[in-house]
Amino acid sequence: MFDVTAAPGSKTTQVSALMKNTGKIIACEKHQIRHDKLVHNIKLQGATNIETHKMDALKLIEELEKESFDAILLDAPCSAEGRFKLSDERTYGFWTLMNIRDKAILQTSLLEASVSLLKK
Repeated sequence: MFDVTAAPGSKTTQVSALMKNTGKIIACEKHQIRHDKLVHNIKLQGATNIETHKMDALKLIEELEKESFDAILLDAPCSAEGRFKLSDERTYGFWTLMNIRDKAILQTSLLEASVSLLKK
């Protein structure tokens, strides 16, 4: 299985548990702090069938063999609009239309790139 944007690892380790810690999971996260949390949670859960990569998923996808995965998990980065509190400007101060467009482009790119990795 390939977990495209894996941090902090709760879904990754849950899939590992469902797989009874067998097989192989490739988990990718490009941000150092989030990757550190991913690695910590994998160790905490005792998951030994997960291989992590700290890099941009789009670059890793280019390196991986096409049609090599039975399953792909893509919980794509989102705009976090669901975390807004109208009474607290700090919760939505970073929000811009550009942010929404950028996230939509990233989500589409990740989906379109990763689908080529799925076995037929």
